[in-house]
Amino acid sequence: MNVGFMLRRVAEEKGGKEGVIFEDNRMTYGEFNARVNRLTNGLASLGIKKGDRAAVLLFNCSQYLEIYFAAAKLGIILVTLNYRLAGKELKYILDDSTPTSLFFGDQFHEVILPLRNDCPTIKHFIHVGEGEKGGLIPYESLIDGSPNSEPSVDVALDDDQLIIYTSGTTGYPKGALVTHGNTLWTCINQILFFKDLNEDDSTLVVMPLYHCGAQNDFTTPIFNVGGKIVIMERVDPEKVVEMIEKERITTALLLPTLLHMMFQLPNLHKYDLSCLRYVMTGGAPLPRVTIDNFYNRMGYHVCQVFGLTEGTALSTILSKEAAPRKIGSAGRPLFHVDTRIVDDQDRELPPGKVGELVLRGPTVMKCYWNNPKATTETIRNGWLHTGDLARCDEEGFISIVDRKKDMIISGEENIYPMEIEQVLYSHPKIKEAAVIGVPDEKWGESVKAIVVCKPGESLTEEEVISHCKQHLASFKKPKFVTFIDELPRNPSQKVLKRVLREKYGRK
Repeated sequence: MNVGFMLRRVAEEKGGKEGVIFEDNRMTYGEFNARVNRLTNGLASLGIKKGDRAAVLLFNCSQYLEIYFAAAKLGIILVTLNYRLAGKELKYILDDSTPTSLFFGDQFHEVILPLRNDCPTIKHFIHVGEGEKGGLIPYESLIDGSPNSEPSVDVALDDDQLIIYTSGTTGYPKGALVTHGNTLWTCINQILFFKDLNEDDSTLVVMPLYHCGAQNDFTTPIFNVGGKIVIMERVDPEKVVEMIEKERITTALLLPTLLHMMFQLPNLHKYDLSCLRYVMTGGAPLPRVTIDNFYNRMGYHVCQVFGLTEGTALSTILSKEAAPRKIGSAGRPLFHVDTRIVDDQDRELPPGKVGELVLRGPTVMKCYWNNPKATTETIRNGWLHTGDLARCDEEGFISIVDRKKDMIISGEENIYPMEIEQVLYSHPKIKEAAVIGVPDEKWGESVKAIVVCKPGESLTEEEVISHCKQHLASFKKPKFVTFIDELPRNPSQKVLKRVLREKYGRK
């Protein structure tokens, strides 16, 4: 049993059903599985074997999923590369993961070219695109020249499947080593939660496929039940709503930033989005005003979630039934996830107390690749320490308070930036905001707000502080305000507080 077997089984049972759609290319499950098998056998003919690493640098496309499943069937560990990274950053990951092969698209030829002589472990550079380029293996040649028979490699649940590098919000990225079992248990958790996912469902994959959320949140469950997978290469809000209407999309993972952009479309009302049954959103704690906007526009089938790469994407989810009375919560743990809120000595805290969210279960990564020190710091006594501060109520609903490393300590008082950010977002002229701590000789740290005003609007430092003073205790209000044009974010749309502290971390 492995991730590749999932595709084999659905192809056996629903081979004639349309399964994967990308642009004008529409494939049945039988056609898609045959291409995956040919690719798997083609890679084996190059001498690539179970346990080898293969890196992939592509925009979203159907070939990405072919590579994903071919690697699973052959027992290759797939290293998914963030296409927003520069050459130096990619080289760091390639040196760390030591792949023997690299798949890449036309758009990345100039980035990959200098690495061809600088990454000695990579023996096979496989080009996904039109035409032939010297010294590169054409992707389609591996498929055209290989049989479509199912490979006979023995791949088990506890075998390694993926190395997914973290976003690097606190420094160099670390490679989370995910097993086939991690992925399948995450899939099972979602099927158990949503209960009624079936072959008539379809999901829109618009988040980058190098990210664990795009790979797992709805994607593998919809594969598992034989639904339809619709892939979009890039994020474009109008094209997203067009695709939802055209393909009658029923499920999707849509990050808050994309939902914001969709809501701002002047012609949104012209599109029929009634087909949507479930939309998951997350990536960061959401301001209350944002949550209200989601529910007002799309109803309570927008499910807030909490997840992280090290937990194979998804750990908690807020059901649409509980949403009206638990607004702001990230929900309860999925069925095969155990959670606790603990203090700095790993002692469990009672309901209502703020502490670090830790979790365990079959979805927790195996380790950090090639980094035992970071592994032992993060997984202790079987519990994955998320680094997120949270509280749990009497009914087991978890609310994320902030990142542990972002907490500000001023005059021995704990100040949670998210609480202040919620107030800042409530100002009608503020588009987005972030709060950091800055050194203070008297209090240790003081609060600084980084504010982005809405287009055409402006504010003064005094106006921002006065607004916060009306809603917060005096020691929590910002002492300093800096106005910028845009907050720095990683590909998961999380605000990079590290970058803000480096640039604005003084009074």
